[in-house]
Amino acid sequence: MSDENKPNDMDHLCPGIEKTVHWLQSHGFKTTDSGDGVSNEGMECAIDFPNVFMVTEPQHLIPECKRLMKVLAEKGIQCGGMTMDGAPKPHIEGSYDPSDGNAIISLFYVDDKKLFG
Repeated sequence: MSDENKPNDMDHLCPGIEKTVHWLQSHGFKTTDSGDGVSNEGMECAIDFPNVFMVTEPQHLIPECKRLMKVLAEKGIQCGGMTMDGAPKPHIEGSYDPSDGNAIISLFYVDDKKLFG
């Protein structure tokens, strides 16, 4: 994963997710990878919907997921799972891999258009 917190890596953000990444960073989230679901079409391992991945300490995984949900709610973004009709809805996932100690927060279906209108 690229470290999007480094200033020289900011040029590599997809145009439809750039403001979202900066906004998340301004709230103290450590972004590592992102995509707008459109710009990287055809790239191997590119996700075909908006996504931002963030790292945190394992012991902070649940509190940070809850904090992310709160800051998104303050912007009018309600997170949840899939709707009954299968339509995507903004949601957050947290995962921990004990083999390497990585704790990852994943944000899906939130991009600049959704966050900033």
